[in-house]
This record gives sequence, structure tokens and C-alpha cells, in this order.
Amino acid sequence: MRCWRRASATGARLTLRPLSRFSGVSSSRSFGFKRVESRVDVELLNIPRSYVDKYDELIGRVTREQANDATRARISPRDLTIVVVATASEVAPAFERLPGVRSLEVVPFDRN
Repeated sequence: MRCWRRASATGARLTLRPLSRFSGVSSSRSFGFKRVESRVDVELLNIPRSYVDKYDELIGRVTREQANDATRARISPRDLTIVVVATASEVAPAFERLPGVRSLEVVPFDRN
């Protein structure tokens, strides 16, 4: 996690954002639940409607340097939780060897 935090966003990771412009979905706000969420933000949290309307444009302006600075300032490896969906016997030993891992919990998929 420390390496990821230090290395931050690379070109490959950042290319995911522009590709969404060509995916046929005009915006993350196109989905009904996102529009409802936006209205809740405006009504309950006093977020200006203009911010919600310009959200995608504002996010699109974020530079790699700004994203990396925000990551380093706000993400502490000590406070992260990693969730992996996989066969535990195949991946658990590798996770247990990672530096700084304090606990590993395996939850069976068929647990009731």
C-alpha cells in the first residue's frame, strides 16, 4: 500500500476516465440513483445545485498531480481495508505476507 500511495496515479489508471466519455453513458449522473443522490446532496447537505450540475466537468479537470497530491494527503496505509473476492486458499498466504497487514478474515461465500 505504501508503494501504491507513493507511486500514485499512472497514465494507465488515468486513461479510464476519458474512456468513459466514449462508452455511450454521458455521465455518472445519467443513472436514476445518481440523480436522486444529487438531489439529496443539494437538499440535505446544502451543496449548491451548480456544483452538482458541473460535477463531471469539475472532475474531468483534475490533473494527475492534483490526484496524486490528494491521495498522499488523505490516504493512510494504516487505515485501509482491502476486500478481495477470490478462493482464499489461493490468495490468503500472499496477503498474510504483505508488510503491515494486521488481520485477515475469510468469509465463505455460502455463509448464512
